[in-house]
Amino acid sequence: MAKLEINFLADRPEALATVSTWVHGEWGHKFHVSLKQMENGFRGRLHRDKIPFTLVGELGGKPVATSTVVSCDLPARKDLYPWLAAV
Repeated sequence: MAKLEINFLADRPEALATVSTWVHGEWGHKFHVSLKQMENGFRGRLHRDKIPFTLVGELGGKPVATSTVVSCDLPARKDLYPWLAAV
């Protein structure tokens, strides 16, 4: 049985299109962004050493899950950080 591996999207840039498509399908309409804009947003999270960053879960090398750590996901509560988003 394959084990879930969690990697930084920065280490798996080939999963960028898949992750962008998933998140756009769930929340793109809420934020009124195109798939291309969503992809560009994830490109800005391709690092490991600062927030925001994105993680990708993989089974057998295939992306199956994602999440992003952001500094704030609720402007009314900037005292609460960081946030796990885009799960």
